[in-house]
Amino acid sequence: MYHPHSSMTGFIDLAHGSELVTRISAHLDSLIRDLATEMPVLLGVNTARDYPHEGTHKIEAKFNTPAVFRDIVNTVQKLVPQARIRPKKIAHISLAYYNKHVQTDNRIEDNAAVDIHELAQSLLAPLLDNQVENKWDIAFYELAFESSALHIPHRFNQIARWHL
Repeated sequence: MYHPHSSMTGFIDLAHGSELVTRISAHLDSLIRDLATEMPVLLGVNTARDYPHEGTHKIEAKFNTPAVFRDIVNTVQKLVPQARIRPKKIAHISLAYYNKHVQTDNRIEDNAAVDIHELAQSLLAPLLDNQVENKWDIAFYELAFESSALHIPHRFNQIARWHL
């Protein structure tokens, strides 16, 4: 339902319309422009083998995010309280999941979980080996279409993007 991303916030209540969007975007622009060059560091990959107790099979790229990214969200949250911004941990990118949006009693077999884990590890190995080349953006989107079907992704309109 989503393209790979790491959320800095949950969905933001923009009931007050475009005025809030403009204010949030301006604050983000000011804070991100002054952002130091310290970037998130990819730590590895977690798969179904790492979450045996949750029932949701997923593949996540885990990373350590400098506090300044959470500080940006907290600052905008204080400057625009009407938006009811809900900060997130900013600690993973969901690459795939099963049994999250459409519940099922089906379980992945252990040997398949091992294969998926090894494949995910091998695909992310180049990123782990060369952290300097990892590029990050911060993007501000609005939800244009909320899908209720797993095979139809949500659609978002980009409001702003900052290349870090």
